[in-house]
Amino acid sequence: ALHDLSITAGGGIVIKGGAVTTVGTQNYQSNVVLGNLAFATTLTTTNSAVSFAGTLTNEGADAQALSIDAGTGRVSFTGAIGSAAAPIGALSIIHSSSSIFSSSVNAASLSVNASGITQFNGIVTAGSVTTDAPGSVQFNITTPSGASVLTTGTQTYNDDVVLMKHTTLTSTGANAAGNITLG
Repeated sequence: ALHDLSITAGGGIVIKGGAVTTVGTQNYQSNVVLGNLAFATTLTTTNSAVSFAGTLTNEGADAQALSIDAGTGRVSFTGAIGSAAAPIGALSIIHSSSSIFSSSVNAASLSVNASGITQFNGIVTAGSVTTDAPGSVQFNITTPSGASVLTTGTQTYNDDVVLMKHTTLTSTGANAAGNITLG
């Protein structure tokens, strides 16, 4: 495994699937493209941070999955994840001390397992959203109108929920009634 990884690329960073494993931190300082539908991408550290300074998107029209295991390290996203027209595949934060989403998230599904704070600062649109206990999930989303978190499936928040601003949780699936659970 590498010790630390810090990448900056003028044209962006393309990860062609597979595993990236480090003992220390992983810093992606440019926009990141998930570039291989056949191989999901897994980023793993030994209790160190994983951070994205730019956007995170798919290379093509097909949604591509990303899993991150930072152990007791922090996971942070500064730029938007996916887009309304091209959401990424399943986004899974397997372990982290905290997970901070500073912009919008558009994903097939979102699962976050953080022992501390999970904070959403941008609109979340996904098939489903799940957070674990312990810790807390904080909604700090400014929307002029509409949903702060919009899913076509379930929303399950198994940890404490903190509403930092007016927050609207919406599930629009065929069986949407009762699809939002607060821990």
